[in-house]
Amino acid sequence: MDEGLRYPIRAAITWLLASEIVRRYSASLNLHLVETHPGGGQYDCLTLLRLRDGATDVYDFADHRGDCHFNVRSGNWMGAFGSPGEKAQAAKAFDFQSAWLRAADPAVVVDRVSEALGLPAFGGVCGPTTRKVLGVRLIARLLSRYALERQGLRAIMGICDSSGVSRGGPRPELQRFPWALTAPWREPQSSPRSLESRSAGCWLIQPMASDGGPDQGGAVALIRMDGMAAAAAAPDETVDLYDLFQRSGRQLWPCEQALLSVIERR
Repeated sequence: MDEGLRYPIRAAITWLLASEIVRRYSASLNLHLVETHPGGGQYDCLTLLRLRDGATDVYDFADHRGDCHFNVRSGNWMGAFGSPGEKAQAAKAFDFQSAWLRAADPAVVVDRVSEALGLPAFGGVCGPTTRKVLGVRLIARLLSRYALERQGLRAIMGICDSSGVSRGGPRPELQRFPWALTAPWREPQSSPRSLESRSAGCWLIQPMASDGGPDQGGAVALIRMDGMAAAAAAPDETVDLYDLFQRSGRQLWPCEQALLSVIERR
């Protein structure tokens, strides 16, 4: 592990790696991202969950088909989706964050981690960018955009999962965005049923304190995993990022610009 890396850089790389895995396998695997703190809150992890086909509730444990915890502060991970061989198991020992920074093409890091997770070999064509995949990709790009700023950004899931298996209620900050838990999802077939899982589909974007924790000023925006977003300064003025993605010929940059406008509205 490179001890000198600031937390915003670590978080951005972790999201980029996870978003590329979600993007690659979205057509064949039902993958979801959640924020967990295993060990009773000892670790900050971005956890990749595989659910059974058609499942939408990340906290319906009967639907779980595997998970992987990416440790944001260390650059290591644990977990797998298949039955990796010895070569793939050995790859777990490497620090994906440092490897990402040193790689001529970070795709080789995605390949290596995917192999260690027991995922199928990548055929070179990513799955379609659905509303959920767009949300993941945009958060990754947003954190990357601010990673080298004096004050980075942090994406905080709308429910506090302190151990990786247990959770409390929705974060109080979600009350600033009344639509987030009550408005129907734009893809009804992807809508989580439980309040817990709907909360997990909401990500608060918050300026980061120097220690990597959330700044006391609170969230500046919310992104829901169906492509909807709003600024805390105007919480009822939602932006449909996926609609913009479609109207712009499925290009990401107009969505990034719209999202930056939401974030900077503070």
